[in-house]
Amino acid sequence: MRRVIVRYTVKPGQEGVNEKPVRVVYDELHQTRPTGLRYATFRLDDGRTLAHVAVDETSTSATRCWR
Repeated sequence: MRRVIVRYTVKPGQEGVNEKPVRVVYDELHQTRPTGLRYATFRLDDGRTLAHVAVDETSTSATRCWR
């Protein structure tokens, strides 16, 4: 099993910029339903920091998580 966490903070006033690309990722995951892949996105309390968590239960490589 491979786990990847990406955490970043957007600039003030840019909080909404990431929303559309994140929705695109979830739409693709919903359509393709990759086996063994779990993906979650969290907005932290400051409203500007986001964390993306990908878990690939079928792989030992991070490559599949980020195709």
